[in-house]
Amino acid sequence: MVLTFSAPGVSASAPVGTVAASESVHVEVTISGSTAVVDAQQKTAPDNSVTASGTISDLDKGAQTFRLGSTVVAGGGASITRGGASASFGDLVNGDRVAVRGMKEGGVVRASQIDAQPTSTPAPDVTYNGPVAGLAGACPTLSMSVDGKSVRTDASTVFANRNCAELRNGDTLYAIGPKQSDGAVLASKIYYVQPADPTVTVSGAASNVGGTCPAATLVVQGVAVRTTSATTFDGTKGCTALANGDSVIVVGAKQSDGSVVASRVTNATEPPAADTTLNGVIASLGGTCPAISMTVGGSPVKTNAATVFNNRICAELKNGDVVYAIGPKQSDGTVLASKIYYSATSEPVTLTGAVSSLSGTCPGVTMSVQGATVKTVSSTTFDGTKACSGLVNGDAVTVVGSKQSDGTVLASKVTNATPQPPADTTLNGVIASLGGTCPAISMTVGGSPARTNAATVFNNRACAELKNGDTVYAIGPKQTDGIVLASRVYYVAPNVTLAGTVSNLGGAWPVLTLTVQGTAVKTSSSTTCDGTKGCSLMANGDSVTVAGTPQSDGSVLASTITNATAAPASLTLSGAVSNFSGSSGCPAVTLTVQGKTVKTSSATTFGGTKGCTAMANGDSVTVVGVAQSDGSVAASKVTNATDPPIYGTIAGLTGTCPAVSMTLSGAPVKTTSATTFNNGACGDLKNGGGVYAIGVKQSDGTLLASQIYFPK
Repeated sequence: MVLTFSAPGVSASAPVGTVAASESVHVEVTISGSTAVVDAQQKTAPDNSVTASGTISDLDKGAQTFRLGSTVVAGGGASITRGGASASFGDLVNGDRVAVRGMKEGGVVRASQIDAQPTSTPAPDVTYNGPVAGLAGACPTLSMSVDGKSVRTDASTVFANRNCAELRNGDTLYAIGPKQSDGAVLASKIYYVQPADPTVTVSGAASNVGGTCPAATLVVQGVAVRTTSATTFDGTKGCTALANGDSVIVVGAKQSDGSVVASRVTNATEPPAADTTLNGVIASLGGTCPAISMTVGGSPVKTNAATVFNNRICAELKNGDVVYAIGPKQSDGTVLASKIYYSATSEPVTLTGAVSSLSGTCPGVTMSVQGATVKTVSSTTFDGTKACSGLVNGDAVTVVGSKQSDGTVLASKVTNATPQPPADTTLNGVIASLGGTCPAISMTVGGSPARTNAATVFNNRACAELKNGDTVYAIGPKQTDGIVLASRVYYVAPNVTLAGTVSNLGGAWPVLTLTVQGTAVKTSSSTTCDGTKGCSLMANGDSVTVAGTPQSDGSVLASTITNATAAPASLTLSGAVSNFSGSSGCPAVTLTVQGKTVKTSSATTFGGTKGCTAMANGDSVTVVGVAQSDGSVAASKVTNATDPPIYGTIAGLTGTCPAVSMTLSGAPVKTTSATTFNNGACGDLKNGGGVYAIGVKQSDGTLLASQIYFPK
């Protein structure tokens, strides 16, 4: 339960813990501005049993009474501790903070147990509530402001409802802890407050569009909107096309600063109309350039200041000219031309011949055919055996187009009649019947005839080095006589195999050098490694088999390395984490499990209830890895079985320390000799007391606690 106080100049909150059904609570609070401090608190059950806490005042050692705020406590006959040690009533001091259990008798609480802490204990907790800003640092050590006040966290801070790594600027929190000498609160507890109604919908025109997708920013109906990688964009436009003026509907979560983090943005803006292309004779020309109207091939067209005129300027157009008009069709059926292409009015011409003087970039190329200069545009159609991008000098083409005033031909269609080159044939095998003089030689490759010429490219071995018995690939088109005219001949070096022990290992995978059977071996990115070790783990002394090709320098370029060295035995460790080096080094951290040093790396897999960054001393983990020569274990997998901490009031306490059983807010918890107790001892556990329990949930639903924390 959290109490909230509001008045002119006052806005403060204070948590009072869990209140059971039918239980009455009496709280005395000191409030200053936005800070609320609980001075005394009393909870009374229907059977008049009482738990109370606060600061001792009006101590009367003779009568053995004192006050907690306005509550009178009679301590005669009570069991008393002070500072964790057994004490008598005479040891109590005004100002001590105490926790009392007993029975209400009229206006007096008759105590059966009094646990006191001297006034030298840390400063009392203060509570801040409000939005987070200025969030900085790395979990668990953060700094921030909460409602404008400085707050810090450390490894002992408990995060409720949201873990440390999930906190964001704008989140609403309760930060509870003692104020430090620099005025900042060192939070022992951080409570995340889920927004009461986070989903809102705003619709309207987008403005102030900024950022880079998927993290865009915009304003809709005066509301600042942010998008993230989780935001869905639908409708007529995606994120990258979003523009000021677009009509959008935004659904998202309202933040504490009034902004909205969008989960969905639906764009209802009408898409631009597709271009329409008209071609024909101009008629009914009217208006003043650049805003003219006309019909093109009988269809209405108009232009404006944005229209681009090609081959003839606007003022030169006249009725009877042939043009292309390209642009979107408007609601009245008129095409608003973005481009006007003037075309000569003469009869179409046809040219047939070989292409020469080819230049330009498709679709706008120029060439010479039958001595005439030919130009193509985006509306030119290419068909036949080649498209525009495949056109080369020497191609046989037929051009249909219109002659322009400068004597050139504007092509409406180019048909390429050049025969397609025959598809390559690939021969692979041993050379025989080698004859001729380089570069024009003849041979059979795997029994099939082949020949070369001056255009043939020889790879890995020169033409003059080839001999009968060599293995080659011959690649080229098959001629009418059935012989392959090779455009490329690839010499294939014979494979060699080396087996032995690795020595002189050097380099970094994939480029390694090593010696096997006295022969230098080299690897590359195409080398395959198998067996008991990958090449990145290979070491001098490993037993390997190398398959590869001999090089001109006497070395072997390995195609395959098979490692037969016995693989290191895998081992498994299970237990509590200690000596954790900290999450800032993730994924490369060190820790101790079962007395062995464990090291992780980028190859380590983290599973279970926590990843690397959330790991902490005391976590229950299982480590699978390989023992190293220095006695450490290189982990391949770390599985964290630690369940989230449970906080609650102790009930049903049974057993003998260190092996006790209890429930915390109804959840069953057990401790063992391996359980660590923080800020107190096992013997301090009492029904009605509040503790945190961290551990692993068992198959019967019980939490086996590795750690118990007593709140300070």
